[in-house]
Amino acid sequence: MDSIPEVAFSVPMAIVSAEFVGARLQAAPTLPEVQARNRRVSEIFDALEDEFEVQRESLVPDLCQPRCQIQAGGKPLYRDDDHLSKFGSEQLVPQLLDRLPAG
Repeated sequence: MDSIPEVAFSVPMAIVSAEFVGARLQAAPTLPEVQARNRRVSEIFDALEDEFEVQRESLVPDLCQPRCQIQAGGKPLYRDDDHLSKFGSEQLVPQLLDRLPAG
């Protein structure tokens, strides 16, 4: 599995801060920004995938369309800047599991 997109700020803190002062939530990265940041790691994973014939899945397309989603229904999908919250995992992991082969 590829990494979760790094947001560069604590999502729960940003949500609380924005609500407290009545400001807009700080912008999350876009898909092209995430792809550029992860380009070298993706190249390495691509080589390993080819060499060892493994299936690799990513939540990046699910999260970043084109800007990465960091909350759903006012609840944070992240517990910090680069780890999914329990809620985020519950929202995204079923989509990931649906793409894996049975067996």
